[in-house]
Amino acid sequence: MRVRSPARSREGANMTYCLNQATLLGFIGEPPMIIDAIGGRIGLMRLCTIERWSANDQARERVQWHTVICRADKYLPLFEHGLLAGQMVLVRGQLEHRSYTDGKALKERWVSEIVVHSIGGTIIGCGEDAGTMQGLASCMNEVVLVGKLGNKPKAHEFENGGRNCVVRLATSERFKGGGPNGEKERVQWHTVVCRNEALVPFMTGSLDKGSFVVVHGQVEYRPVGADGGLVTEVAVRPFSGSIIGCDRSAGSNRGAPVPFARNPGLSTGLAGRSRTWRSERQDPDADDDEVGEAPFIPSVAVA
Repeated sequence: MRVRSPARSREGANMTYCLNQATLLGFIGEPPMIIDAIGGRIGLMRLCTIERWSANDQARERVQWHTVICRADKYLPLFEHGLLAGQMVLVRGQLEHRSYTDGKALKERWVSEIVVHSIGGTIIGCGEDAGTMQGLASCMNEVVLVGKLGNKPKAHEFENGGRNCVVRLATSERFKGGGPNGEKERVQWHTVVCRNEALVPFMTGSLDKGSFVVVHGQVEYRPVGADGGLVTEVAVRPFSGSIIGCDRSAGSNRGAPVPFARNPGLSTGLAGRSRTWRSERQDPDADDDEVGEAPFIPSVAVA
């Protein structure tokens, strides 16, 4: 399969690529299960990723618990008799957000999941001897997003003198369906938090609403409120993340401290397989004037 360059496609030079790819290497929590859902059976498991480092001669760690949904029938046998609690597993899927109604609180909540689809998704059990949660086995928590910004980046100052930058990023997929011209579009809105202060001037000075960017970060979950709610963010941290402006108006890509080429997603054709599930916004309380409507992002042209 050959993917045409945007500048050479019949649709013109405005054609752009989108990518929504999350890769996790971690440990299974409770035993995986299969449940009946609308449209067929799906696999469900909780996956733990651990990041360990040293600061001020003290050992620290950051633990993230991810919900993995498998919609690929070919991997469902693993959920029945192949994967075990505590086992290390590699998962590649899409970071997707959906809403549901909390029956106890009688309010709408949002949940984020790593969804494994038949195309582009992967689940690989690494064996019982790969390590344990208390062992020295390495984990991976990586997400790559290619899309357009929904708001102008703004810097947020803190009392200790530090600062970060929060933006909303849209990834999109167009596919054949019952919409106008026989096409449908799925849009996912992601909250990107840049915690690398060195990138803040680049974001506020060179990027704007509608800018086309590449984001390389980590999936993180932060508790909010007293009712146990969680906010999902794509965190861009120093030494482990990058933000690249792809528009000519953004100047150069000097805003990226980590070469993006080290991630194989774009070089192996996975950009053409990007998928999202439904058009939803993770934060219904976000300022509409700040975020704006989802910018149109054409899908990849395939010859």
